Amino acid sequence: MIRLCARRGLDFKEADLLGRWWWTKLKWILDETEQEHVREVLQLRHTQHSAALNYESGDKAFKHHWKESGSVVRQYYNSCFPWMGGGEEEPQVREYDRLRRAWIREFGDTSNEDTQKAIMQTAEEWLEVVRQAEIEAYGRPKTVPPKPAGKPAE
Repeated sequence: MIRLCARRGLDFKEADLLGRWWWTKLKWILDETEQEHVREVLQLRHTQHSAALNYESGDKAFKHHWKESGSVVRQYYNSCFPWMGGGEEEPQVREYDRLRRAWIREFGDTSNEDTQKAIMQTAEEWLEVVRQAEIEAYGRPKTVPPKPAGKPAE
């Protein structure tokens, strides 16, 4: 409740501690504040998984981050629209094709080496945004920096 007072300016001077309406209203406000915090965390998780999407990391890693990213989007949707009973899932292949077409529109043919470099640069920029948010939130980054693409392991 302290955070709620600071964030939304909830004023207790007009509180009716014996009134049922006041407690109901306070519960609604606290519930929505909690959902806002959940959505903030979901946004960070989605950004992190999206930044990790990399064609060079292999099929297994790509599918994992793609699946997790989609799961986070559904959780966010359900948090925003709880009365809808859950978001509809599109088949993974269709989502993959949609993402691929969007990236081709943005960067060009993904088989081109320059295009792959542009995609990697964008993913690294996104990851840096996540790292900065983690520094602001936790005082240190929690995300492991990506390995440079195309360099052999030593």
